[in-house]
Amino acid sequence: MACDWIENALYFAQEQPVASLTKKTENKRRRRHRNAGRARKNRMAARSTVTDEELFAGCGEPGQPAPAVQQQS
Repeated sequence: MACDWIENALYFAQEQPVASLTKKTENKRRRRHRNAGRARKNRMAARSTVTDEELFAGCGEPGQPAPAVQQQS
């Protein structure tokens, strides 16, 4: 019982098998898809909020009366 940590250390010191090419390819594909989704969302988020100029463009210049609203017929 006193040597449990030695057995545990020897178990983890053993060389792990090399991953197969298929598993590497699957992981690479999954990683690329995840990164592509993150990049797409970052591009979309860059323009998610309009600027003050765009938001108040129809209100006219500051200090001037607002433009007249056109009536729909």
